Amino acid sequence: MWYDVLMGSEGYRGVFSTATHNITRAANLARSIRTPWAVRNLFRARDRGRLQLLLLHGLVAAALLRCGATGPLDELINSPDPYVEELAWLGINLDYALGTYLDRAEYLISEAYDAQTLELEARALALGATHPPREDSSSVSSANPLELIPSIQPNAPSA
Repeated sequence: MWYDVLMGSEGYRGVFSTATHNITRAANLARSIRTPWAVRNLFRARDRGRLQLLLLHGLVAAALLRCGATGPLDELINSPDPYVEELAWLGINLDYALGTYLDRAEYLISEAYDAQTLELEARALALGATHPPREDSSSVSSANPLELIPSIQPNAPSA
């Protein structure tokens, strides 16, 4: 059962493919519309994919423990039990997929935003702004360059 869950079409390859597609789509969206919400979406996509891959890695570890196999994955790939050997290879592949995924996510984030723009977007998002401060300081008031979103009261009378 563990093997089918991990190696099936919805297993680690499917999760890796979906996570990579989601982070790429979020990066393209962040590059095109450049809003704080696009930045938040990009980081959420990265974290969601990372957590999915870590969950699968945990399933591999649980399956190996259930078989009574303990030790480093490099040693378990030489196990006489083909099930343990396959799970060990899967654990190594998941380690590689996780590293590759995180490298790809960081590359896409750095490609979508330079460090200064990313800092401005993150600050605007933290303050609840509709957009980051403009680069042109002559058109921005010195008090508060951010246009804040009005708070919504759940039971307030309508205007």
